[in-house]
Amino acid sequence: MRFRAQEPGIELGGPWSFAFGDRRIPGTISSIDEIRDAGLTVYKATVPGNFELDLLANGLIEEPFFGTNILDLRRYENSYVYYFRTFVAPEEPDATPYLVFEGIDCFADILLNGRVVHQSDNMLVEQHVPVGASLRAGQQNFLCVVLQPAMERARLMRHEYPPGLTAEGSGYESLHVRKAPHMYGWNIMPRALSAGLWRPVALRYVPTERLDWVWLETEEISPDHDAARLAFHYQTTPTSDQDATYELLISGACGESRFEKRIRLLFDAGCERFRIASPQLLWPRGRGGANLYEVDVQLIKNGSVLDAMRLTH
Repeated sequence: MRFRAQEPGIELGGPWSFAFGDRRIPGTISSIDEIRDAGLTVYKATVPGNFELDLLANGLIEEPFFGTNILDLRRYENSYVYYFRTFVAPEEPDATPYLVFEGIDCFADILLNGRVVHQSDNMLVEQHVPVGASLRAGQQNFLCVVLQPAMERARLMRHEYPPGLTAEGSGYESLHVRKAPHMYGWNIMPRALSAGLWRPVALRYVPTERLDWVWLETEEISPDHDAARLAFHYQTTPTSDQDATYELLISGACGESRFEKRIRLLFDAGCERFRIASPQLLWPRGRGGANLYEVDVQLIKNGSVLDAMRLTH
């Protein structure tokens, strides 16, 4: 989820290419020709998506949810899968470029122009990858994501789990992997181990001095609902300018209710608690209104706004 109000960059979803094989291409990969030279066939792919959908779109498998076709997917569980594309990076001299993968399934080496810039091992969290050292501004860039077989990585784990403790009999290997457990077979889902870029991909530029993340939570509401205590968590990236004054300005609005809090920054991360009067509450259906505050957060240096985010609370 992206909270930043204005975050320039380019979306990298849509048409990609993919290839797959039963072993890893040695070394790094800096062009599509190296994939073809390894003897792999290149096919069209779509991102967001996954391996099975791309196999189906290219006529390489039959419809998985017809008959017993789902069983044929077991043959692909040990495949190395390569997703790749080229793109031209805009020039943003006063910002830091990041590749943002909102969902990678699952064990992946991310290569940009032949250089490994990141490794992922979790399907369920976003990956934010700084790429300033590898990105070619104003030029063509080659991005390749090498997906390793989850089964192979699970076998390398040395954790011992007694059979039947926390997994179905056919899915002990799922205990070692941060993937959706139903992929290994569930009472409502046949086994389809899958791989791929299942959420959007983008190149983003963030300010050099910036808000990294913010989080607002309601800790307490008074019994008569006339006040609430909020906790504002934050992490920032300022410079080492010791003479500068940094502040955070948090302002929220919901209908006629307004609040504002200004925080003097002494550290780059922390938590600030404050109270607001007469809060608009989020009620369950049938009990009241589903009230939400639009909250703006500004990072201010010597009176000038450096960065801003917006969130709903």
